[in-house]
Amino acid sequence: MYAAAWELAESRGWEPPKTEQAAAVKPEAERSSSDTPSAPAPPKKLSRWERYSKGIDAPPGPKRDLLIAKRAIADGLSKKQSISLLAKNSPKAQKLYRDEGSTPAYNYVEMVVKAAQQQATRTQVRLKSKGAER
Repeated sequence: MYAAAWELAESRGWEPPKTEQAAAVKPEAERSSSDTPSAPAPPKKLSRWERYSKGIDAPPGPKRDLLIAKRAIADGLSKKQSISLLAKNSPKAQKLYRDEGSTPAYNYVEMVVKAAQQQATRTQVRLKSKGAER
C-alpha cells in the first residue's frame, strides 16, 4: 500500500529531495549532449495509462476505470501494478484522494481492479468451456 501512496504523491508533483551528486552529474550530461549534433528525437513511447486508455470513449469515472483495468490485466499486469496504474492516473481516484484521503481512494481502486480480475476470469472460463464443447 505504501508503494501506491508513494506513486500517487509523485503523480501530484511531489519530488524527492535531490542529492548533490545528481546535481553535479547533470551539467556534464548537458555539456556532452550539446557538443554533438542532435539526431531527430525518437517517437515518444506511450505510458501505460495512455496505452490502455486509448480508444475508450467512456467519460472519466468507474466504468472507464474498469475498462482500463481490464485491458491492463489482459495485458499481463499484476493486481499491484494495476492498482498503482489507476491510483496514479484515474481522475476519480485522484478526486477521492483530494476530497476524502488516501484510504477511500485506495479502496476504490482496489475494488475496480478486483472487479476487472473477476470479469477476466469469467471470460477465460467461458472460452475454455466453449472450446471443450467443440
